Amino acid sequence: NRVVSPSALSGELTIPSSKSMSHRMVIAAALAEGESKIENLSLSADITDRPRQCVDFDHGKPSLTDFSITATDGHHTLVSLWPRTGRTHQLRLHCAHRLGLGTPIVGDPLYGRTSQAGRMMLHAAEISLHHPVTGAPLHFLSPSGFSLK
Repeated sequence: NRVVSPSALSGELTIPSSKSMSHRMVIAAALAEGESKIENLSLSADITDRPRQCVDFDHGKPSLTDFSITATDGHHTLVSLWPRTGRTHQLRLHCAHRLGLGTPIVGDPLYGRTSQAGRMMLHAAEISLHHPVTGAPLHFLSPSGFSLK
């Protein structure tokens, strides 16, 4: 895992499988360029603070997210995230938790705080799946509009 120093970040998510999703997001951190992974964070429901999830090494389910830093401007960083498992709030926790990227997604009211953007800076930018009846592959794109400008 990479060491994160707080500043701000945006990213992309892809879920490889018969279903594939890509998200764009902004989180509060500046990261060095390169690739890494967030692993060994077992996630479960936080029974004392629903709907939050938490890192629970005793009872949680394993989770894995690969990530790559693609650009930075010193204040914001463009990051690609590829969740290899599909846990509830996985990307939000992997960004916010100190054993993950260590900084929440900008505007995340559950694991961070709201922002001047007026929304959580997380966007489903791409999805690929097979049609449930015909089995034909389908691929949809929806650009996030996030930039480092």
